[in-house]
Amino acid sequence: MYSPMTRAQWLKVKARTTDVRLDILAQAIKDGSAIPDVNGKDVSIPNTKANLDAIENFKSSKDQYFILTLADKSNILSNTLGKAPIFGGAGQGAGATGVTANGEALQCLYLAALIGEGVKKEFSHFTPEVLKKYSTVIDTDRTFEDMMSAAEGWHISAYVSGKALIDKKYVGKDHTFHRGSTKMNEIYKMKTKAFRADGKPQLAGDKWNPGDIWAIKKTINLSTKLDATSVQNLNSTIKQAFIDRDIVGISLKQINKLTTKAKLTDYNLDGVELGKHTYDHSILKASTRNATFWSSKGGYIFFDRQKKMDVRAPTNLGPLNVEIQGTGARGGRSGYGSIEYAAKEYLGVTLKTNDQLKTASRAMLGGKNETSAKALWEKAHSIHSDIAWEPFWEELKKQSVDRIHANLGATEIIYAVDQATKTKRDQFISYLVNLAGSKTSDSSVYVKVEAGA
Repeated sequence: MYSPMTRAQWLKVKARTTDVRLDILAQAIKDGSAIPDVNGKDVSIPNTKANLDAIENFKSSKDQYFILTLADKSNILSNTLGKAPIFGGAGQGAGATGVTANGEALQCLYLAALIGEGVKKEFSHFTPEVLKKYSTVIDTDRTFEDMMSAAEGWHISAYVSGKALIDKKYVGKDHTFHRGSTKMNEIYKMKTKAFRADGKPQLAGDKWNPGDIWAIKKTINLSTKLDATSVQNLNSTIKQAFIDRDIVGISLKQINKLTTKAKLTDYNLDGVELGKHTYDHSILKASTRNATFWSSKGGYIFFDRQKKMDVRAPTNLGPLNVEIQGTGARGGRSGYGSIEYAAKEYLGVTLKTNDQLKTASRAMLGGKNETSAKALWEKAHSIHSDIAWEPFWEELKKQSVDRIHANLGATEIIYAVDQATKTKRDQFISYLVNLAGSKTSDSSVYVKVEAGA
């Protein structure tokens, strides 16, 4: 478990860094990283303007907490997020010992009990005495007492969901059910290995596969069944294992009534149909009469005619990202790791790392490095032919290091796009727009269990 993040905790700087914890949270959301709650359960917070604004507004407010909206439209309070290692904290006790973890493990227990006792047995049949018989045939990181401590709603949900999964033949007597087990963790380690092998930025575990529990046949050896040499190979072998019901990732949504029918939906079984987008043009400065290169902080890339993404550093000297703007756009952001990957994969360009951008920006501060400034100007001039060297150079001498950093980074990205062929530009834009909209071909198959209509 983790200590709760109070207002005072959020406003502090992470130990041995200069990073304010609120900014760390914002960047994690943009990068698609999950944040643990106080019980150690990972929470995936969508990268939306409303969520980022809530974080930013908290800095100047006197509120004791702020509210973030999750993908299912439910809310989570900032003081229920945990002081996890990402914020410089450390876990207490045995880690994820919260009610959600207990409820997920309870689902494993009910699945084993329903298979053993029969799905036609009434809910009242599954007493603690009956359930305890099956606590040794599941593989979870929860004790029997932990599972029994879950509220009645979790028991109802586990019973209704379990019956549906068995009736629809997603699981059966040949499976062992896993939550937080060595085998379940091994699957997510394979994900990390596959993304690393491809040189791709890591997808958060729940974006790749949000399986809360996994059903794995007892005879299956994961290292031989799954191929982690690439993301494509891993997803392909997980798909086949899912079809064969050898390995089944299961995402759970609580069902609160015994009379409610469970709805089961397969995701990513037929792949994700990715959107195709068209690059239009880019700018580094506004078109107004007195605007200069240094009037702005970042730039814009226009695509699909009326849509655009801004290119900026969300925090001073922080990694740049792109955010989809404008009416009709999908919204969302993509982080710098994804921009670097897309530039290398589709444009054939290796962008400067953020550390290199910071070093180069400091070197130009106050007009110290005319050679580097000239190189920056030449790229900016190729994008805006009306940017003249002398005023550019004189204005640069007056700029803060964070403005130099943001404009240097934006110029490097936009220049790389502008120098590419039309096909490569469109591929670059399509990748970032799809990723910003949480639409990626890199997710793997799973079944979601939730309340039916």
